[in-house]
Amino acid sequence: MSVDTGKVARGAYGWAGPGAICAKPDDQGCYGLHAYGRAKLANLAYTLDLAQRLKGDGISVFAADPGGAVTTMTTGTMSSSRVVAPWLRPFWPLVHKAFQRTTSGTPAQAARSSVAAATDPALADRPGVVIGPDGLPLAPPRRATDPRLAEAVRTLSQRLAPPTDGD
Repeated sequence: MSVDTGKVARGAYGWAGPGAICAKPDDQGCYGLHAYGRAKLANLAYTLDLAQRLKGDGISVFAADPGGAVTTMTTGTMSSSRVVAPWLRPFWPLVHKAFQRTTSGTPAQAARSSVAAATDPALADRPGVVIGPDGLPLAPPRRATDPRLAEAVRTLSQRLAPPTDGD
């Protein structure tokens, strides 16, 4: 059995900024892109940790990195400088241009990594693989493999969504 725990756009990690994860939108330093990047980084850290915890149980866990895609969401999100920290807003034209470069793919191109995760039999014995936009495995960013981040994500997850009986 294989599990794709979600899309973890590699370009988003760069927007994560300092700090680990945001528990709620008004946390210190959590503005649009930073919160988004931190959420993607937390998702990847959790996915890699889960893959290790389930290793040998017959369950392969993958992370799909679709790359950036031009969608209604990305276009709408990037229509305002409010998605970045106040200190970065004077540089909005440069930030916006960088974001446009990293989200220049089509939704069909972005689907490649998820399709590969779901259908490539060669991945079955490689749990914890990050599958890139081209459908091929790639190395995860070092920050996502930090065991302290994985522990912080697990702790926050258990606090915000505690397991119930039978879980």
